[in-house]
Amino acid sequence: MIVEVCCNNPDNGLFDGKATAIRFGNSELCYEAVNWKGVKFTDTGKSIRLHGKVFPYSDMNEWVGNWCWNSYKLDRAVANKLYDAITKSNMWVVGDF
Repeated sequence: MIVEVCCNNPDNGLFDGKATAIRFGNSELCYEAVNWKGVKFTDTGKSIRLHGKVFPYSDMNEWVGNWCWNSYKLDRAVANKLYDAITKSNMWVVGDF
């Protein structure tokens, strides 16, 4: 499953170390960080880390749609764990994509 993460600086497109929005697959549903300052987000080159949990990915693309977004290809089971981590954290709200 493709997971898109708004994790790049809006001024220069460089990785910012925080996620401000996340979208799963082709859904119109987007989760936005409640404070819009973002949530600490790490990309190790093999996995992403969010809420202290590690989520391995098999592929990654930068600047998806625009330079603020990266996409990560996660196994469905891993994507489900990421979804659970987001929805249980109380740090995200459903927004419009």
